Amino acid sequence: MSIELISLLDSDREHGIIEANRLLTICNACRYCEGYCPVFPAMTEHRTFIAGTLDYLANLCHQCTACYHACQYKPPHELQVNLPPVLSKLRTETYANFTWPSAAAPFFQRNLALTAWVVSTCVLLLCGAMAVFTPAGTMTTVYDEPGAFYAVMPHHIMAGIAGAIACFGVLSLGVSSFRFGHHCGLTIRDLRSLSNWAATLRAIATLQHLGGGHGEGCQTTDTTFSNRRRFYHQLTMWGFVLCFLATASATVYELVLGRLSPFPYFSWPVILGTTGGLGLIIGPLGLLALKRHSTSPALPTDPAGLDVSLLCQLLLISATGLALLAGRSTPAMPWLLTVHLGLVYGFFLTLPFGKFVHGIYRTLALLRYNASQRDPHSP
Repeated sequence: MSIELISLLDSDREHGIIEANRLLTICNACRYCEGYCPVFPAMTEHRTFIAGTLDYLANLCHQCTACYHACQYKPPHELQVNLPPVLSKLRTETYANFTWPSAAAPFFQRNLALTAWVVSTCVLLLCGAMAVFTPAGTMTTVYDEPGAFYAVMPHHIMAGIAGAIACFGVLSLGVSSFRFGHHCGLTIRDLRSLSNWAATLRAIATLQHLGGGHGEGCQTTDTTFSNRRRFYHQLTMWGFVLCFLATASATVYELVLGRLSPFPYFSWPVILGTTGGLGLIIGPLGLLALKRHSTSPALPTDPAGLDVSLLCQLLLISATGLALLAGRSTPAMPWLLTVHLGLVYGFFLTLPFGKFVHGIYRTLALLRYNASQRDPHSP
């Protein structure tokens, strides 16, 4: 990055830290919202808020906006308390500050445009390579036997590309997560606690903290509660989990049972993948619709397109995956497979540099929070 850009980002972050300190000092004196989400109980453990503490609190925030709508000091009050957008801005900055390699940090400032470029390039390169390097007739033949996908792209090439991208992604996310956890004071003791993990995973599985502190959901106006965001978020999260399990079961089918894809319609890889794919269509569509129609001043803008980028990628991958399932015995299969693989490769290439990291950072923040609730002397 240029010196001017670094200076601008540093100045912007300093302003965000000052404002977050101001708001949290007011909240710490009031404590009306203490039962709404983990941010406020965690906040009470501090009198001053250094960068590590603020980044930790920012990643505890689930953006339910309940605190804003309940606040007696929100605009137009002279104190102008509106905590969710300030924490959201700090949270987004943590993604860039702790990413690895550090040279990829600008990706978070122009995420939608850069992601579109990377994904489009992957799709076009793969389609071009298939058109040029495959034997004549390969891309127009009807395949309906086991191993048909590998007649289009050999297994060692398909798995080799996916493996290389996956290794890079795991390394990048691993280093980034270590940096963030260390910065926020997460310890080995916190990570070794089974009760800590149980409480954290229970909160994640139910998206407990999108209930607004009372289970009625997020607020879109001063008087209206809704669990729609929680519902669509769960469809997206569990859809991703089911698709991951589909891939894992497909690996077992091929490497252990010796069965080659495409698998029968009532096999576990297809059942899990279809169910997960439907979740990854309905969930992102619902979240995009809520994002478009929300008018709450407590909800932040998304100038870099982090949310839209991730949701659109999940939508495209799921739609092309289901289209491939429907058309796998037709002449369109080779091209459907190629486009789907290009989207998948592009998704995993950009995974460590987009909104997906919020799930990992929030998990680490919840582990730190649950540890502190069990042990008051935890750092």
